[in-house]
Amino acid sequence: MSNTISSLDTSFNGSLLTETDFSLCVKCQGTVGTLVTSPQPESYEKFLEAVRQRAEVDDGDFPAISRRLHQYTAADLVGKAKWHSCCYKDSVNSSKIGYG
Repeated sequence: MSNTISSLDTSFNGSLLTETDFSLCVKCQGTVGTLVTSPQPESYEKFLEAVRQRAEVDDGDFPAISRRLHQYTAADLVGKAKWHSCCYKDSVNSSKIGYG
């Protein structure tokens, strides 16, 4: 099974990103830093919901991240997706949700 799944998106540096590489951070797709490889199951739903909410208000790169991940449910991500602790915390920070 491949670690990449195709989906159209624009990455953080503005270049065309056509895949989500699940061996990298699901949010930033970065290669640098330590990844949380076994997040709590409820973390996946919280992350996806936060990404969707922040995308709705056109917050930073969240619209692009949401488009890349739109076809996934939390159950789809369990055991596949991992993230940098700081990427997760930034995404789900309640003081940032709802503010563009």
